[in-house]
Amino acid sequence: GEMAAKPFEANISVDTEGHSLHYVEMTIKNYGTVSLTLDASVAPITVTNFLSLVNSGYFNNTKISRLQHGFVMQNAGGEGTDCIKGEFAENGVKNDLLHKKGVLSMARNGISMNSASDQFFIMLDDNSYLDGSYAGFGWVTAGMNILEAIEDDISTDSYIDQNGFLDAKSQLTISEMKVTGNNGVEIPE
Repeated sequence: GEMAAKPFEANISVDTEGHSLHYVEMTIKNYGTVSLTLDASVAPITVTNFLSLVNSGYFNNTKISRLQHGFVMQNAGGEGTDCIKGEFAENGVKNDLLHKKGVLSMARNGISMNSASDQFFIMLDDNSYLDGSYAGFGWVTAGMNILEAIEDDISTDSYIDQNGFLDAKSQLTISEMKVTGNNGVEIPE
């Protein structure tokens, strides 16, 4: 059955005072609902794009296809979304949101810095090696316990490769993702 989401205090490396914050709930089928905060002051292009995908229902009934233990959980993504600018230091953009446990960041291919589109990952532990090369844009505020339960339930036997990509029967479903509000601060241009 579904679990209740416990509050989670992510170790956020930015001072969010005066920031444009947006609240999203992600329901993972058979597990429960994870609450996320997106920070548009840290990554305006990323958050604007992500909110538009959420609002369009894009993520509803899509898959989580990667769970690398002690590292990340990542969605499968779909087809036909535009790529966006990578908002991170290596690409000339200041972004001080570090890849600590519970932080959300955008997946991209290893070659192009501007190849992120609709695949995101959630940090299952701290991993500074991603800092400066991937666009952190939010964090978990409740339901990290749900992600930990998933991590416990999925065995490395379900991996199809060493990066934690999962066989079809072990993949999870995002049944719904919805925007639940914001703190009233405009998204920076």
